[in-house]
Amino acid sequence: MSIPAPRFDVELPVELSSEESGEPFLGVSIDLSDTGMLVVADEPQLRGTPLRFDFQQFGGTSEVIWTREDKVRGVLLGMKFLSLKRRDRKTLRRILEAPLIHRA
Repeated sequence: MSIPAPRFDVELPVELSSEESGEPFLGVSIDLSDTGMLVVADEPQLRGTPLRFDFQQFGGTSEVIWTREDKVRGVLLGMKFLSLKRRDRKTLRRILEAPLIHRA
């Protein structure tokens, strides 16, 4: 079993869309790592669903690895990154290294 990547508390708005519907929907990240993110969204997604994600600073593709209903926050989507362009990965790392970011 591999060691999980460190997670950081990062709240950023994110636009998500599935290849299937193409309809975008909004979410907010509540933590990020080098390998994935946890997002609060209004719309549930099936496990295994590939989603395009776009933050203001970077974007890429991901896969829903788990989903849960949270009575307070809404739908939680645990997502792993499938692809990030080199410049987007650099931007992600700069965000994670920012001094105001806290480990989750």
